[in-house]
Amino acid sequence: MNDLTTLNNTQKLLAGTLALVLVAGFAPYLVIDAFALTLSWSGTGSSGADPLGHTWQVNFFGTNNWGTPGVGAGQLSFLGGDWVSDFHFEVFSLPPGCAIDPSGDTRFFADGTQWDRTIVGDTIWFEAADQVADRLDPGELFFVNVSFTCDISTITFDALWSMGPDDVIVGGEIIPLDTTALLLAGAQSVSMWMIPVVVSGAGIGVFVIMRSRK
Repeated sequence: MNDLTTLNNTQKLLAGTLALVLVAGFAPYLVIDAFALTLSWSGTGSSGADPLGHTWQVNFFGTNNWGTPGVGAGQLSFLGGDWVSDFHFEVFSLPPGCAIDPSGDTRFFADGTQWDRTIVGDTIWFEAADQVADRLDPGELFFVNVSFTCDISTITFDALWSMGPDDVIVGGEIIPLDTTALLLAGAQSVSMWMIPVVVSGAGIGVFVIMRSRK
């Protein structure tokens, strides 16, 4: 084997080693199962559909409510191509003194599991308690009900399907993390031990080349 062939093989070996080093270094920080749906949309009037085709209605059964497909209208099959674990709903058209009613039929069911909810003013978040086991996957049945403290006939709102506010899946578990801090942490972790490994690899390569020339 000539020196050029040995050098090329050594370069390939070093490149492969470096790739493994980088993957191993960043593995704890990789987002696993990242195929979550994020879709924001708006609605106005007394009925309609979101961009995925899920219908919604005001006062389908009784009064003071909004729902997908409508309060009392049953359930829908989730038409998203990816999963979700959070539904955000903000209404803009309520008259003074009217609000989302926490004591009414305000709930979100995904495949038979009721999601947690947080109400702040005219905004409500529904979120899966276990954002892996309780998430809403394509084809699963769901419904959303939101009740109000006054009668309404039309509505104006914004909505968002997502994997949860400021959440990422790491190592198969969902934890709240700042993405920038996450990447910096990974870079710092790798940089502390990557240099000695690369230097060692380079030393091995030089050693192999030197021996091949003898």
